[in-house]
Amino acid sequence: MDGWGEKYLLGMAMSQDLYSNFMYSTYMPTVAGKQMRESINISLSDNSCKTEANDSLNIVLVIGESYIKAHSPLYGYYLNTTPIMKEERQKGDLFVFNNINTPYNTTSPTLRNFFSCNCMGLEEDWGDNVFMPILFKRSGYDVYFWDNQNIQQANTWDFTLNSYLHNDKLASASYTAENAQPYQYDGDLINDFFEKRYSLNKNTLSIIHLWGQHVNAELRYPHTAKFNHFTADSVKVKHQWLTKEMRKKIAHYDNATYYNDACMGKILKHYRNANAVIVYLSDHGEEIYDWRPSMGRKIDPMGKNVVKYQFDIPFVVWCSDKYKAKHPEIVKAIRAAVNKPMSSDITCNMLFHLAGLKTKNYRQSLDILSNDYKCPKRILNDKYDYNKIGHK
Repeated sequence: MDGWGEKYLLGMAMSQDLYSNFMYSTYMPTVAGKQMRESINISLSDNSCKTEANDSLNIVLVIGESYIKAHSPLYGYYLNTTPIMKEERQKGDLFVFNNINTPYNTTSPTLRNFFSCNCMGLEEDWGDNVFMPILFKRSGYDVYFWDNQNIQQANTWDFTLNSYLHNDKLASASYTAENAQPYQYDGDLINDFFEKRYSLNKNTLSIIHLWGQHVNAELRYPHTAKFNHFTADSVKVKHQWLTKEMRKKIAHYDNATYYNDACMGKILKHYRNANAVIVYLSDHGEEIYDWRPSMGRKIDPMGKNVVKYQFDIPFVVWCSDKYKAKHPEIVKAIRAAVNKPMSSDITCNMLFHLAGLKTKNYRQSLDILSNDYKCPKRILNDKYDYNKIGHK
């Protein structure tokens, strides 16, 4: 593609004025459609993949939504919103990565670049690169995609993403099976996947895309005694502008995070006795009255706190005991990588490493688990240099 299209239109959408958003909604599907066709054609013609894994390896990729890294005790939050993952970390099974960012604070451009094998820091376009799951399928992996956001709405963000991830040609070549419907709560999506009883005794890549804490967070968890865990009184922040209603919304967000942890608990339990490695990350962050009287993803004025809450994301890797016994060198590499910087758009290289996948699309220099890793430039929303404004 010519290069101006998606970046220019995304910039218009981020300006948040009515005219720009109208122009984005009008022209974005056309621009994204051209890139999608290019990516699909490249993906369908790429047969450069095989795997060295022959030990029934289960790789699970869980993609969260709107997860504020700073609202997890894994990253210093004062409320225990992730008791299960916290316990797994204490046991030595969960590895917490501390310096991972998303290139965008919106879902569609983030995931288009995540699922493609491009590197944004090297100015590579997602439309010019291979769709990552198809390489797993062609190397012999069974690939499952359970997507709770697979809804074809009039909303431009949903359409431009789902028309790529669930394009008929691409999906049939990439996935062994997909979910038939989305669910109100992520736990039901996970239950649906496990009820299919797919074998754990073969090489599998299972992708689970959650609703997570997507606004409105109050809708993202069951309002039972178990998950109405935090209340407005639990919120101890003392900003003068913080109202009772704002505290309620923060409590809802933290309850959604608590429920997200319970969903992760279901997944960990299912794979605990298998040869399994699980990667969890979020597409982007959010704000919920964390440092200013604002919720959502208002980017102006851009600065350290916007980066901290909207672009810094949680990223963890969990390894079963069987996996740790079979792959001690990879576990050692995971442990050594937790403080390295990375933008989530190059995660595919780490996944190829975990899978033992041999493909021309794998690059050691972009694999955070490799000794040859060199973090490329980290650009946010196509215009901001992370290293110049990031809070670290």
